[in-house]
Amino acid sequence: MRLPEGAASRLIPEFDPPREALPRELFDIADRMEGGAAARPYGDNDRQRRRSYLWASAINLVGLAALPERCWHFSAGFIYVQPQILETAPRRYPVYQSFVFGACALAEAGDEIQTQRLDTLEAAGLVFPLVVTTGAYAPHGEPPNMRTATQQGSSACWLRQQPAAQYAQWQYGILTCRHVVDDLKVGDPSRSTPRRRMHRPRRARWATSTPARWMPPC
Repeated sequence: MRLPEGAASRLIPEFDPPREALPRELFDIADRMEGGAAARPYGDNDRQRRRSYLWASAINLVGLAALPERCWHFSAGFIYVQPQILETAPRRYPVYQSFVFGACALAEAGDEIQTQRLDTLEAAGLVFPLVVTTGAYAPHGEPPNMRTATQQGSSACWLRQQPAAQYAQWQYGILTCRHVVDDLKVGDPSRSTPRRRMHRPRRARWATSTPARWMPPC
């Protein structure tokens, strides 16, 4: 996604969230961005990065409670909204060339057609848009970490099956650490450790070892 020029300065709040709204360590991380406040004064881009990180963190902290049913992904940041949706939405937050700064949720609707609706949520005293896109489930965001009876490791990203690949019975996979699967053979089942904003799939089967991959069940 490429933001229109000037979108960040128009959409991100011009001040930090209240200190009491976020854990102290998040402000510590923000202070270390781009060299940190102690290293050199913030330039305009540095201030925007700092504020976008802090406000996205504030949205994430409250957003999970506002999720629709059958939601499989939630994130905060810059989101493109269909112009026809914006035409009928009350303007309680800034909009610039169909972009907003707020929350994005993906929810399962059981069909292939994606539809978008616009709700709101409140974080640290401000109202932000909650853009809910519904449609058929597709992997998006950070995959859950995979684990076996004896091993556990981080998952890096989703994989999409090539049409002529060897394991044609699966469509999506997960790239994970090799040590997690050292004792497994192809087809062995495993479970996942859900991340905060991504809990599917719950189970998977070992697909291939070069690179280390998991095959979600059909």
